[in-house]
Amino acid sequence: MPPMVIDVRAADDPRDVVHRTVQDLAQGRLLGLPTETLYHAAGSALCCGLAGELRRLADRFADAFGLGVTETALAKSIDTYNALRRRVRALYARRIAEPAALSTAELYLALRAAALAPPEEAIPALDTLLDEIGRRQARRQDRIRVVVEGAFCEQPPVGLLEVLEDAGCYVVEDDLMLGWRWYTADVEGEGDPFERLASAYVNRAVPSSTRHEGRRHRAEGLIEKVRRARADAVIFLPAKFCEPALFDYVLMKQGLDRAGIPHLLVEFEEKMWTFERTRNEVETFVESLLFE
Repeated sequence: MPPMVIDVRAADDPRDVVHRTVQDLAQGRLLGLPTETLYHAAGSALCCGLAGELRRLADRFADAFGLGVTETALAKSIDTYNALRRRVRALYARRIAEPAALSTAELYLALRAAALAPPEEAIPALDTLLDEIGRRQARRQDRIRVVVEGAFCEQPPVGLLEVLEDAGCYVVEDDLMLGWRWYTADVEGEGDPFERLASAYVNRAVPSSTRHEGRRHRAEGLIEKVRRARADAVIFLPAKFCEPALFDYVLMKQGLDRAGIPHLLVEFEEKMWTFERTRNEVETFVESLLFE
């Protein structure tokens, strides 16, 4: 069965795309999902034939674009993107350690730029940023450490990220630009590259509302993220009417409540440009934690 390409931007009603996507994934099909900066391949994490589906996708590339995906070329690409993801993980680790030295708006913009550049150019640019951050002298302020969750789909305005930090938050973890940090570790370096990618997707992918595999409660990955980043709270930041994020919010809220982790829900709209209401909500939330 050939892979399907589903473009939500061309749909009259995005809900129809969501329903079709869920149905096709349940049937074990591989889907191509074009976005602004990436072309995502989505498949069932419980499908034992995922490596075969990836091979069929490669064959479709050859048929549609004349682009032959050889095992040698794919292995080289895996090595290149492993190197890129290592830099991204290093940036996130640096922000957890010293959030005053690297704002989330700056980190986000750096990743957006890296996503639009060839990886061979993005890697040295991220190395330069890492070196510069290491030399910064930043003074910590009286803020709470938060995890931003639910912004994996439509990306929030940069102004909204700045408001979160201005209102008293250090964002120490998030799910922004998640496609560029999809694996928790390098894709393995030996063996069939299609099987290595399939194994990484099943066993090393980050928890996400777009990846339902049923082996863990939806809140577990978020709680682990909170503890790993030494965060004080979670701010849910979904786009309005983003069904995957809002569906999971209920389950994640239950898990956070059981774990005693404070949280706040803040929705945003696509072309949102004024943030005063959000600023007031976040400032009130921050003060309730700082002065409790």
